[in-house]
Amino acid sequence: MPDAPLARFARLGCARHLLLIGAGLAVALGVAIARNWDAASRVAEDAMSLREGADEARALRSPADLREWLRQHPERGALVVWDLGADSVITTVGHASASRPAVALPLLAPALEVLIRPDTVRLGPNDLRRLPGIEPGASDSGAVSVAEVARRAFRGDRAAGDALLHLAGDSAAGPPLDGLLVAWSHAARRDSLSVWLARPRETLHREAWTISRRLRSDDAFRQSVTADLAARGLGLSREEQRRAAAASFPRLRADALARWIGRAAEARDPLRDAFLSIATEPATDSLRARGGVRLGVFGGGFPGVQSTAGVLTREDGGGRVAVLLLDDVPHAVLYHLAQTGLDVGLVLEALDLGARP
Repeated sequence: MPDAPLARFARLGCARHLLLIGAGLAVALGVAIARNWDAASRVAEDAMSLREGADEARALRSPADLREWLRQHPERGALVVWDLGADSVITTVGHASASRPAVALPLLAPALEVLIRPDTVRLGPNDLRRLPGIEPGASDSGAVSVAEVARRAFRGDRAAGDALLHLAGDSAAGPPLDGLLVAWSHAARRDSLSVWLARPRETLHREAWTISRRLRSDDAFRQSVTADLAARGLGLSREEQRRAAAASFPRLRADALARWIGRAAEARDPLRDAFLSIATEPATDSLRARGGVRLGVFGGGFPGVQSTAGVLTREDGGGRVAVLLLDDVPHAVLYHLAQTGLDVGLVLEALDLGARP
């Protein structure tokens, strides 16, 4: 039976309404994108950036693959293995003497400085906190041992790392990350990030220290920064963060860091025990049965940068240190490492867990 005129009119009216609603949504979406063009373009750029190195990432299925990738791209990193018993380097892959931006591992020296302080310190309400738009909150303030702050910092807790630097007051170890990221954000808001990053690294670090101290002492400034980051985010694409980290993060050499960690693990004084207590965990029963005493892997990552180190000590005083520093890492490769932990696997493999003392 043919449709009645009213039924056809009703369907036509519904179609028109759907078209109008669709057109309205498209206009609203266009207006929203236009008003937030910078944010929308960053999202699109970040999505595209994950294609960089995608083929390389797919080829990385094991720690051995990552080691081979490092051999093929020595300009992007280094693996150095230090023998505690022989007090010498036994393995080097990549450019071990190159100075590279690093995450978390530059905090090792300041940690040893503050470990001689009183066992427990009172941290203020703004010491162990993360800024909105940078990383979600996780740390609490209160009576926290220096060792616990250092333990968190070594394993990528950015707020703990900043608190550790303020406890040490050691500007030579690099700036607190909260001050550095806020400095980046302010420069990006002024469309002058490239100009800011072109200045000497020491100047960048001084400005970041100034901002970080002000975040802890100036309530109005801290609230303004917090509100801005909560509303607008950091304001840097993943690629801009990689460039900024390369220009302003503290830098380390894999060979020098492996030697430094090795000497700290071999030292015959209370600092050795203090260092091992925060850098390692007691060995599992299976590892202890093979002569292992303590084992630890620590470090952190950031766009373009992955820094991972490990320590294994044995009952006879021997053991190994492994340091893996990567920089200018393709975005897809870095994301793959974060998902799979192949960097940790390579460090554990380099520590030779199966070897007997």
